[in-house]
Amino acid sequence: MPISKRPQNEALFNDGVLTVCAVVKNRITRTKVDRLRYGEKTVGFNRFFGAKAADINVDSVLRLPRHPELSQDDILIMDGVQYRIVLLQRKDTAPLSYDATIERQIPPKVDEREELL
Repeated sequence: MPISKRPQNEALFNDGVLTVCAVVKNRITRTKVDRLRYGEKTVGFNRFFGAKAADINVDSVLRLPRHPELSQDDILIMDGVQYRIVLLQRKDTAPLSYDATIERQIPPKVDEREELL
């Protein structure tokens, strides 16, 4: 009897919140998503050393809920630190999500968003 493959249930995205920002010509222009929750994932051996071979320093892998505005060209800001998305993978989990492999943005992008008063 074949076993049906069901999407795995994900725990809540309860490791923190981040801000997703749009980038145009090395400048952060606007906030796309504010206070997006995430879950931290383990960086696997193959992912870590594969990235090292390509001169990429993987800082973390985050599980993010699917959001229509999220793209690989965005900058994620967590605790005031900017991260660029190296790889954004769709996951067929419940709820639907992405795995975002991120590395710290060095040097940081110039932030041109207007401050909210």
